[in-house]
Amino acid sequence: MPDRIDAIWTSADGAALRERQRSLEAAFTAELKVLEALDPRCKTKLRARHIRGKADLQRHVDTCHFAPVRHGWTREPEDWPHSTIHHMAPSDMILT
Repeated sequence: MPDRIDAIWTSADGAALRERQRSLEAAFTAELKVLEALDPRCKTKLRARHIRGKADLQRHVDTCHFAPVRHGWTREPEDWPHSTIHHMAPSDMILT
């Protein structure tokens, strides 16, 4: 089971987005604390970053798509069945 979530969220309501983030962080952290008790190398953290333009957004999307490859879960981003890469047109991808 992957020990991380890479996601990009958008919301017109910043307060609702922060509440979703807190809720997800609480649930994710609770699960990881069990793992931390078994293996102190496990870390619980959630990083929020503000997107600064179209190129920055594309870099973050690419990071999300390549996370399964980077962590050794798949050989290609397309091999990860839960990835949004399956819904993107090839012209929308940088994949660096």
